Amino acid sequence: MKKNEDLDDLFDFNNSEQKIIKKAKRKSYMRMSSISIFISIVVMVLAILFKLQVTPYILSKEMIEKDTYYAVFGANTYLSPWEEQIKVIGSNATATQYKLLNGQPIFRREISLDSSIHETYVQPNKNKSYTYYGQNVMHFYHPKVKYESLPKDSIKLNDKDINESIEMAISFDQAYTIEEVQKMLPKEATLNWYWLDIFNENEISSMQNSNQPYAETSAHIFTENQVAGISTFSKTGEKYENPVKEFMEDVSYGMKNSKENKDDFTNIFNTLTVNGKLKQENIRIIGAVVVGDAHTLTKVVKEPYTRALSIGATTK
Repeated sequence: MKKNEDLDDLFDFNNSEQKIIKKAKRKSYMRMSSISIFISIVVMVLAILFKLQVTPYILSKEMIEKDTYYAVFGANTYLSPWEEQIKVIGSNATATQYKLLNGQPIFRREISLDSSIHETYVQPNKNKSYTYYGQNVMHFYHPKVKYESLPKDSIKLNDKDINESIEMAISFDQAYTIEEVQKMLPKEATLNWYWLDIFNENEISSMQNSNQPYAETSAHIFTENQVAGISTFSKTGEKYENPVKEFMEDVSYGMKNSKENKDDFTNIFNTLTVNGKLKQENIRIIGAVVVGDAHTLTKVVKEPYTRALSIGATTK
C-alpha cells in the first residue's frame, strides 16, 4: 500500500510544479530584495558624495556673506579665516572675531554661520556694557539725539598705563568730513574706524526719548556691533590706501548678494550715492574709534567736537 502511495507522489506533477514555483518565487524575492538593497546603498552613497561636494560651495557663499556683513557693521572688528566642519548632517563653519590695537589682534568672540548678528551684554547701567568675557563694549551717541546723560570715560594716568594701548569710541557733536576728522584728532592717536551717519530724519526721531502710555522709552544708544562704518585697516593690520573704496565694494557686494541683510546694504548705498555714483558730501562722519595711550587720549576729552567717549579694549 505504501509503495502505491510513493508511486502516486512520484507521478503527481501538480505537487512537483507547486514546489518548483514556490522555489522560483523565493529566488525571485531574494533577487529583488538584493537588488533593492543594492540600489538603496548606491543611492545613499551617491547622495552623501553629492552633499559632501556641494556643501563646501554652500558654506563658502554663507561665509562670504558673513564676512561682508562684519566688514560693514561693527566698530574696529574683524573676522579671522573660517574653519569648516564638513559633515553629512550639521555642517558648519566658525571664525574668531577680533579687534586691532596698533596691529595687535584682541579676541572678541567666536562666530559661527548660524550665530545671530544681535548680541546680548551685561549692562550695569545705560552707558556701560560688558561682554560675557568681561570685555568693555563701546557705546555710540548720535549727535542729533538728546540723551539723559553722556559719558566721558575717564582715563587714569599712572605708571601702569604708560605702555598700554587703549581703544576709544568718540561720538562727535555733529557730522564732519573724513578730512576734517583727520585734522582734528591727535596725530599721536591711530584712527582705526569712522562711524557713518546713515540715518534719515524719521529714523533719528524714532531714536529719541518717548513716553508711551505704559512705559518710557529711553533714547537709543548704539553698541559697537550695531554701527556701520569705514575701517582704515585690513584684517591683517595693513593700512588701506583708499578706505572708502574698500567700504563701498563691500556694500555693493552685500547689496547684490546678501539675503538676510540686503535692505541694510541697499540703504547705505542709496545714502552715499546719487544715480549709483558715490557722492563725497554724503559721507558724514559722526564718530570714530581711535587707539592710543592714556596721555594721548586725554587730549580728546575736552575737545569741542567730543560729545561722548567710551573705552573699549586695552592691551600692552
